[in-house]
Amino acid sequence: MKDYPDNPGPLDPLVLKDKPDGNGPLGGAENEDHDIIKHLQQMLLVAGYERKLGDTGDDQNGVDGIYGKLTRGAVVDFQKKNEDWEGNPLKDDGLVGPRTADALNHELIGIWYGEYHTPIELVEKTHLLSATRRALEQGVTLQFKKAEKVKVVLSTGPTEQIITLLDDQDKAFSFEGKAKWEVLDDKRNSLGSGELDPQSGRGIRFTSNNFPATVRLIVGSSIFLFDLTKTEGKNSAGKQ
Repeated sequence: MKDYPDNPGPLDPLVLKDKPDGNGPLGGAENEDHDIIKHLQQMLLVAGYERKLGDTGDDQNGVDGIYGKLTRGAVVDFQKKNEDWEGNPLKDDGLVGPRTADALNHELIGIWYGEYHTPIELVEKTHLLSATRRALEQGVTLQFKKAEKVKVVLSTGPTEQIITLLDDQDKAFSFEGKAKWEVLDDKRNSLGSGELDPQSGRGIRFTSNNFPATVRLIVGSSIFLFDLTKTEGKNSAGKQ
């Protein structure tokens, strides 16, 4: 059994350096590589920025290879919340250069892969390694050059959660045909989304470290809301 789903792996921060050393940052006029932009969008999607990305692309999830307004907005949102390998806030300019790409690579530890080390070509003072406990137990190999300090970040990674939808009688909620679901936290941030059908057992599976508060279920033209705050920690959601 594989530890992680198939994925393209980390972005290469060195490719996103300014010319002539690289191809330039994504979102800039000099780099419109559709494959790398799709790679970036996939990372933002699984990192929890799906609502920012919109519904363009073949799978209607915002992964379309075009660095438009929505992708730039998702990048800015990520930049405002994260730091580079030196611990400095990222510049929230909407451009994905080496520092933003590297921070996003660290963000996906435990989701796409078990370890990631900031390339030594970028390091000036601080080496930064992020790894899951499993990866550290199995052993990691690092390349070092002279630096003032080494930081190791242990990532527990997000956990899989399962929610069962119940009706007003505390019985399994029934519906016909396929439905779309979205799990929200108490600040209405999306924790996950997907499709559900009657044969699935009404169980919603998603991966997050945040506690879910509401499930929104769309069946045809009808929208149902399920409140988890009334279940006292149980893995079930009662219809509002």
